[in-house]
Parts: sequence; structure tokens; C-alpha cells
Amino acid sequence: MEISMNTLTTTTRIHSMHRQRLGWTRAFSVMAQLEWQGADLCMPMRWIAAAINPLVYLLFLGVGLSSTLDDPGYLRFLFPGLVVMQASAGISHIVARVVTERRWGLAAYKLQAGVPAGAYFLAMMVPGAVLYLFQVCVIIVAAFAVGLRLSVLAIVVIACVGLVAIWFWQCFGYCLTGLIKDYQTRNFVLSLLTLPLTFSAPVFYSFDSAPALLRAVALCNPLTYQVNVARATMSGSIDLVSIAVTAALTLIVTAVGVISTQRMRTLSFEG
Repeated sequence: MEISMNTLTTTTRIHSMHRQRLGWTRAFSVMAQLEWQGADLCMPMRWIAAAINPLVYLLFLGVGLSSTLDDPGYLRFLFPGLVVMQASAGISHIVARVVTERRWGLAAYKLQAGVPAGAYFLAMMVPGAVLYLFQVCVIIVAAFAVGLRLSVLAIVVIACVGLVAIWFWQCFGYCLTGLIKDYQTRNFVLSLLTLPLTFSAPVFYSFDSAPALLRAVALCNPLTYQVNVARATMSGSIDLVSIAVTAALTLIVTAVGVISTQRMRTLSFEG
């Protein structure tokens, strides 16, 4: 039986919230603390593990490709894509957490105890967003270490695009859990999504020079449009199509996520 280690703590805190009739802000604070603990963000090893992924991509794959291609500008091309790509990893954490919440009725219990749906929904996104911002900082430091120089404005803008991306992917994963009823299916879906999402988007290659088949697949990947927005912004231009697609998809998954949270009040996957 796979249940998070903080289940007992969660039960105690929710009982306390029910007795005290906490408001939205306090409910969000308590839920965010519970999710922080559930994500093991109190453990240094969790932060070390989060730093390894972007470092490997930039220092090994990025620098290696730059040397192979003999293109000093390749790292500048790669940087915005790499920053945004890290956001897609947020889907793994949110799916793991929400599947447990749905399956064992923990979400319904919290909502029935008086936690506002909006506070619950937003608190679930906190650990992934914090880890993502940490990874962005790691990428920036590593980029400067290998000689890439970026303006403060470019870094801020790309980070903002990345925040939209992490919100989208976490909301997408949140909505996806409505179709996942067991841990085996969860693991299968995550393994099926991770690599295609990462490598079909134009993170490591130019979309314009890609083969027709790869471009067709990339056009079906939301990460493609997020990368295009970040890359265009860094170069000082505006990609209206990518901005429109990214905004529309983000609004859709957010709306579905809110509706899904309301249904959690009475539904669970276990009787």
C-alpha cells in the first residue's frame, strides 16, 4: 500500500483546521506546508537531486554538442529551451501526489473538512514551482560558469515564461490524474510521456531545420510553443502564434483543474 509518510500529520492538521474553521489564506498556508513535507523538500538530498538534471543537460550534453558543432553560439540558443524544458518535469511530481490523494480519498477528506478548493489546488502547485525556480537558478549559475553571458532582463523574462510553463505542466498532470486509478498506470503514463515530451520539442535543435516528421510531432507538443516563446523573447522578437497557443492551453488546463478539484470533494478511486 503506497501512501505518503505524512498521512498521519495530514489527518491531524485537517482535523485542527476543521475545528478552527480557518480562512482561505490560513488553509492555503497549512496545505502548502503539508505538500512541502510530502515532497521531501526539508531534505537536502531532494535539492541535490533536483540540481543534477539541469547540470547534466547543460554541462555534458549542451557543452558537448557546442564543441562537436564548433558553434560558440549554440549555448545561447540552448539556454532558453533548457530553462523551459525543466518545467515539463513538474508533471511527474504532481501526478504522483494527486494519484495518491485521489485514490485514497485524501483530497475528498480535506475538502469535506473545509479546505477551499482554490486553496487546495494552488497549494498542490507550490513544491513543483519552488523546485523549478531552484533549477532555473542552477542553470543560470552553470551557464555563467561556462562563459555564457546574459542580461538581467533576458534572465527575468525567460524565467517568467518558465513559470507559465511549470504552471501548465503541473495543471496538465493534475488533470491527467482523473484518468489514472492505480500506481502501475501512473508509472506507465509517466514513462511514456517523459522522453517524447522532452526530445520532440526544439530544445536541442532548430525547428526550421528539423525533418518534416519531427516538425509534425513537435507541433503537437505544448513544450514546443513554450520554448519558442522563450527563445523569441530572448532574441528580442515576439512569436504571437506561440504566445496564443501557450496562453490558450494554460487557461484550458487551469479551468479543467479547478473543475476536477470540485469533483474530488465526493470522489475517490477506493471505496
